[in-house]
Amino acid sequence: MRRLELPTFLADGSFSVLAADAAGIPRKRTRAQDLITVSRGVRVPAGSGAHGGAALRAYCQLDDCTVLCHFTAARLWRVGLPLWADCDWRIHLARPRGGSIPKRANVAGHRLALAPGDVVMFAGVRVTSPERTFLDLAAALPLDDLVAAGDALV
Repeated sequence: MRRLELPTFLADGSFSVLAADAAGIPRKRTRAQDLITVSRGVRVPAGSGAHGGAALRAYCQLDDCTVLCHFTAARLWRVGLPLWADCDWRIHLARPRGGSIPKRANVAGHRLALAPGDVVMFAGVRVTSPERTFLDLAAALPLDDLVAAGDALV
């Protein structure tokens, strides 16, 4: 029996099992060996070569409020990070205050007070705006690195 082909919008990067459900893909197909389970409910087609927003898309499909933030957002905005921060390979996700902190494998979860305009769509994912990303980096980076990050964002 031939394996059901995934639609292009699922095959070109990460996707959530919920997104596959919405596309009419049977759950059995989301457990096939040509898909890598990177986290609970998150799949990536083997050999997809996805990077940037496409590789992170599934994490924003898990609910309507999760957003990429901190170092992950900085990478999407092409901010050069110091080596010690660039080695933080975890995916930084945030939910608004009052919600739960994202908890899953390979994720650094945050709860943020997000104002209107703090979240934008970029590269097909919800991500903190450049201004909000800068504020988040201010809590983590030394002054010289923060100035360099600000220059990159401007």
